[in-house]
Amino acid sequence: MTVSGTVIDTNFNQPVNNAIVMAMRVSDSTLLDFKRTDRNGAFSFSLPIDTLQLIIRHPLYGDFTSYFLGSTENNSFDLGQIPMPEKSTGLGEVVIYANKNPIYYRGDTLIYVADSFKVKENAVVEDLIRKLPGMKIDENGKITSQGKEIGQVLVDGDEFFGNDPTIATKNLAADGVETVQVYEKDSEDGSDEKIQVLDLKLKEEAKKGYFGKVNLAGGLDRFIPSNKGFYEGDLLLNKYNSKQKIAVYALGSNTPKADLNFRDLFKFGFEEGGNWMNESDDPDYSGTSGSVDTDNGVPQTFKAGFYLDQKLWKGGKVRVNYSYADNQITTLGNSRSQYNLTDTTYFTDVTSDKKEQYKQHSVGVKFTQELDSSSRIEFEPKLTVNQSNQTSLSRTDFRAFNDSLSRYTTIDNASEAEGLSMNTTFRYYKDFKKKNRKLLARYNVATDNNSSDGSLLTEDIDAGTQTVNSSFDQKKENRYESLSQTGYVNYVEPIGKKFKAEFDYEFYDNHNDQRKTTLSPVNGEYTTIDSLFSNQFSTDRQQHRVGAFGIFENAKARISVGTRVRTIGIDNRNLFTDSLINQGLTNLLPRVILTFKFTQSSRLRIQYNTNSSLPSVTQLQPVRDNSNPNFVQIGNSDLKPNYSHTITANYNMWKGLSGFYIYSGMYYSRQKDAFSTSTTYDAIGRTLSQAINVDHTDYGSVWGGAGIPIEKVKDLRMDINLNGNYSSTENYINLEQNLSRNLGVGSGVDLNYNGDSLMLGIGASFDYNAPSNSLSTFSNQPYTNYNFSADVSWTLPRRWFINTDATYTINTGRTNSYNLNYVIWNASIQRSFLKTENLLFGIEAYDILNQNISNYRTVNNNVIVDQRSTVIRRYFMAKMTLKFNNNHIKEVENEMW
Repeated sequence: MTVSGTVIDTNFNQPVNNAIVMAMRVSDSTLLDFKRTDRNGAFSFSLPIDTLQLIIRHPLYGDFTSYFLGSTENNSFDLGQIPMPEKSTGLGEVVIYANKNPIYYRGDTLIYVADSFKVKENAVVEDLIRKLPGMKIDENGKITSQGKEIGQVLVDGDEFFGNDPTIATKNLAADGVETVQVYEKDSEDGSDEKIQVLDLKLKEEAKKGYFGKVNLAGGLDRFIPSNKGFYEGDLLLNKYNSKQKIAVYALGSNTPKADLNFRDLFKFGFEEGGNWMNESDDPDYSGTSGSVDTDNGVPQTFKAGFYLDQKLWKGGKVRVNYSYADNQITTLGNSRSQYNLTDTTYFTDVTSDKKEQYKQHSVGVKFTQELDSSSRIEFEPKLTVNQSNQTSLSRTDFRAFNDSLSRYTTIDNASEAEGLSMNTTFRYYKDFKKKNRKLLARYNVATDNNSSDGSLLTEDIDAGTQTVNSSFDQKKENRYESLSQTGYVNYVEPIGKKFKAEFDYEFYDNHNDQRKTTLSPVNGEYTTIDSLFSNQFSTDRQQHRVGAFGIFENAKARISVGTRVRTIGIDNRNLFTDSLINQGLTNLLPRVILTFKFTQSSRLRIQYNTNSSLPSVTQLQPVRDNSNPNFVQIGNSDLKPNYSHTITANYNMWKGLSGFYIYSGMYYSRQKDAFSTSTTYDAIGRTLSQAINVDHTDYGSVWGGAGIPIEKVKDLRMDINLNGNYSSTENYINLEQNLSRNLGVGSGVDLNYNGDSLMLGIGASFDYNAPSNSLSTFSNQPYTNYNFSADVSWTLPRRWFINTDATYTINTGRTNSYNLNYVIWNASIQRSFLKTENLLFGIEAYDILNQNISNYRTVNNNVIVDQRSTVIRRYFMAKMTLKFNNNHIKEVENEMW
């Protein structure tokens, strides 16, 4: 049925534009569609036949309401001119009505009334978010509101099983949500940063329950011998109520679908984050990592974890999480590097075989106690144990410009490492009776103890004579111990209604010992210390930083202007040579932040920051690192601190009802006395690199985009983005100055249709990079990357589901044999069973055309590197998934290839 009309003001005989027109189904008050009148006051709906209520609203007039009894015979309603009633004013009494708008503001909070948006039966929160104007959710579960990324998802004002939003959005039923609220809040670390929050307010009956998933899959890469098997399996159990949340999780896989960087631990609430970061600049850190590069190689992983969030008593809450991860990856790689010098150009071809394994146990506790309505304390200890082992075998061929082989080296590296870190933080928050008077106090103590033992075996061979030019046979022992303490206080004092003063102070103290011992063999025993590659450093660092800021704030603007004064003293003692390097720094670090709120849906933020960093121990220490004998690094004890100026700006504008938004931003940073490198190449192509200071470096970028709903087709929208970047750096090559520039531009456009049973998406993007170097024009080789993508998700009758996606990648401007074009095409078909449709059986095909590859280019000063490595290619899997919850509703989640 169709409903149309023209809204007018009879007093002035003129159309009323921008009025809200809502069509609601009478039987259940569901909002079927809404529009704004155009400049002529006109509107038109095309709706399913039903009994409807039409409501027209405008802030200058009273409401107009009408009802329509639709039928097959009576399905077209042209209301002609609709006079808006005058807005009545009642005196002597105040009548308060519940807000029935589907979208409205309460102060600075944007509120969506969930029941006003039609979603399919058994929908989850993720389906609801896709229906909210201005909201967008991608295949990874990342949510944006009016172009700004949601930094935190809460349920009734609290975290829901950790930090990842997908736990709430993929598992909570949409019909259990009362409102969806979007607002900004201050960061809890005392900084002036704001984070975007999405808060799901639940109906009373939806505040307890359980949900979970069991997933099993197995398959082959081919159906004829010899073939390789693949498997995936995961288990998730969650239970929650108003006082307690419990989760257990386990995952095992040898496919790329299992991330190896602990994202899943964040996702299911088992990992509260990495080591607590203090306010100090570039504190030295050494330790074993628990992650590997999943874009390259063949992975195998197992993870498990436990999470408990328990409210103890009034105002008291404890959170306990434990996680275990065992990540393995095997990588076969090839790369070609082009070295462009003033008088010559040569190439290196590297083939490598690398095996890595990382194990990590992590346990954390966070206790929170509200002392009263205005203050709380937090106590958060964390313990992490790491283990790793790596083996790497590589061969590097050195080739002249005519591609003739001059020499080659073989490198056999192996290492085993283990680490123990403990981190404890105390926090105190206080909101005083006087509005906007606040206090934050924080104390952190952290210890790290890491050790590694390894071996290095290398040979450098002349290709013509097959004689050995040089070789190393060494054992490596590295030890690192660190103890740091940080105290931080932030206080805000209001001055009148519009002004505030903010003060902060930080004290940071760190002591670390680092010992590197290289042993050479004598009669088969590794007992002789090689002093050229050994040292022992002890570092003591103290920092005091005090800041003062004046803040002006009203309904339209917030201006913060001030500065910090920082003094740092560092003693670096080389115990191996009994030498001392003293570093001292006192500087002024001004900061300006301007935020303008033109309307409730239009904002501009401009920020100017300064910062200064001292060189790290690694840059200072005068010891060679010969883990790759073709690239040796030495220290520089004469390095000076750098000083940077940074400006950022962001503008956002959105229209909540229509879903239209635009965003834009810029970034520029200039660093004086920047850290760079001086690289010397010998006659046979080996490099010796040393950290140096250069006059300055410049980095800049701009970006922008828009989300545009296609009004003529419901649930269809277009998203576009543009970006550009520029860098200007300086380094020295064979003692000659080299100025490096890089200009990059990129763009993308996506068209997405999000219907109830059919979801379609097509997209295209490109990135263009134009590097240049002053010493050699051979490095000035632009390169481009194009990507074209499409995806379809179709719910068919009789519970069948089809999903497919494809990406076509084009690379240009690279070295021969690295200009690779390839298509990655995936597909799956599934059928659901049971009344809830939560039991699924299906078949998946990954990389059907067998073209998957890791292929990329990097340009660093005078060196161009094209690299590719083996990754998992085509395979097929049979899959069974069982999902369950207390509501006995259908669980929906996106599958990621």
